[in-house]
Amino acid sequence: MSSKADRKQARANHRAAKAALHANQAAEKNAGITTETDTYRELNARVNQTEKSVPWYRR
Repeated sequence: MSSKADRKQARANHRAAKAALHANQAAEKNAGITTETDTYRELNARVNQTEKSVPWYRR
């Protein structure tokens, strides 16, 4: 089992990945982009990767 610090860091990483994805979403929406970009795919993959170490009730 991971330590409390590891779990806390995993949650922080997940929150940061989601924040980056949402910021990119807002920027692309403001720019009028309506299709999935490479940046979106990379950020979304990062969110999906980081959520594996965070319980569903902490997401």
